[in-house]
Amino acid sequence: MKKERASHVAGKFFVRLPQLSDRRNAVDMTFLWVLLFTAFSGLVAYVKVNYIYWYLLGISQFKTNFLWGNLWHLKSYHHTEIIQKLYDTYKTTQVIAGTYIFAKPVAVVLNLNVMQCMLFEDREKFQHQTKWTDIPDQLSKILTARLLQAAKGSSHLAGAIEVKLRASRNFCINIKEIVNHFTLDLLGLALLSVDYKSLTQSDSDFYQIFMEHIQKKPFSVKWQIFRNVYRRPFTNDFNDIINLLIPRLISIIERRQNLSLKPEDFLSILLNERNGGFSSRPTKDIAKQVIHLLTSSFQASVSIINCALYELAKNKQKQILLSQEIRKVMRCNNYQLSPDVLEELIYLKLVIKETQRLYPPLTFLQLEALADYAIPKTIITLDKGNIIYIPVQAVLHDPEIYAHSEQFQPERFFSWFQQGKHSLSFLCDENDPHNGIVSSSVQAIVSIALIDLLTKYEFSLCDKSPKKIEFSKYNFIKFPTNDIYLNVKAL
Repeated sequence: MKKERASHVAGKFFVRLPQLSDRRNAVDMTFLWVLLFTAFSGLVAYVKVNYIYWYLLGISQFKTNFLWGNLWHLKSYHHTEIIQKLYDTYKTTQVIAGTYIFAKPVAVVLNLNVMQCMLFEDREKFQHQTKWTDIPDQLSKILTARLLQAAKGSSHLAGAIEVKLRASRNFCINIKEIVNHFTLDLLGLALLSVDYKSLTQSDSDFYQIFMEHIQKKPFSVKWQIFRNVYRRPFTNDFNDIINLLIPRLISIIERRQNLSLKPEDFLSILLNERNGGFSSRPTKDIAKQVIHLLTSSFQASVSIINCALYELAKNKQKQILLSQEIRKVMRCNNYQLSPDVLEELIYLKLVIKETQRLYPPLTFLQLEALADYAIPKTIITLDKGNIIYIPVQAVLHDPEIYAHSEQFQPERFFSWFQQGKHSLSFLCDENDPHNGIVSSSVQAIVSIALIDLLTKYEFSLCDKSPKKIEFSKYNFIKFPTNDIYLNVKAL
């Protein structure tokens, strides 16, 4: 009898054990769901508060999705679409408007006077994160001279086209490919005294590696933007190529220092510069500066040269005017390039300006407020750390500033500022402090290329010419992606 009772009690005990375990599991699951719900609610609350940041400051902003914000508007690394939309929506009613890059609040300046204050009068109150390089601006003339000297020793662009025409027996050729080779060779000689010979050896290993990094396509443009926004300090799209080239350049610098070699190139100037303090800077920092200069100058120069040739091919009368000016000035100077010759080529300057206006390499300039900043003549105060965009492309395409803004009209700049135009209506001036030294180098490279080509050839559209020039959404400096075929005829 006792055994039966004991067995019965034990049976009850073992039957209850699973029930207790189930209850514990249920409690654990309930706690987990509460925890997840709390975390999700916190995330939603954080995002919703973030997405009314500009509203709370009294600044107009786009209506954003309660959770995703402007995620679906982030279509390119250069933010052309979202900045243009914001500019078009608020430019007539606001001096500044807000948007969000993921959950990061970004202010877009819409008023030219406010832009001028930020870029000039109150310049020291901002960190200018899209300045090309911190090499002193006074070295720009030296770099221009080095580029002109390198042009004499480099393989000529017009000669390469002649070879291409003979080989293909076709007048319609891909100009972009030849311009890429020429620009890399010229920069290699001017900066490093290195002739990559990519113009004469199109299968150059260095050229192939270099272009792979320039035209690299990450798996997602949104992921690339996310990495940039939440990585400090501000980074650019040259990190991969800097990591690739920096060991080579450091070895070149160390070899020069060990052997006391002083080639006549821009790298030697930086190494020997005393006033700028480059002699005391680490070798790695100087190497990064040169690589950044090489890469940014290459992208911007290639973009402007190709776009200029494309527009000149569409506008034959303007091409004839430019060609006549170039041949006349070059003939009077015994076909020798110099800074003085570039100054004489007035219409060439106008063509380059108009090309930069239509196809600016930078869509926007990025600033960061170093302290709370009260916007002049408004009640708006930006917080310390706020990111600010100056919408370069939107201003340059504004039909209220530029009549027939989508047309190629170099003549508009003949007396642009004498017409009472705002000094910030053209944001691509090489003399502006936010552009820095690379703008001067780009001006020189573009001038050298157009002089060489238009002295000997005329260009027109052919059946393979693109309807419009398309740009990579993965590059911060806008870079053409489609091949640019043009009909080439010797003069």
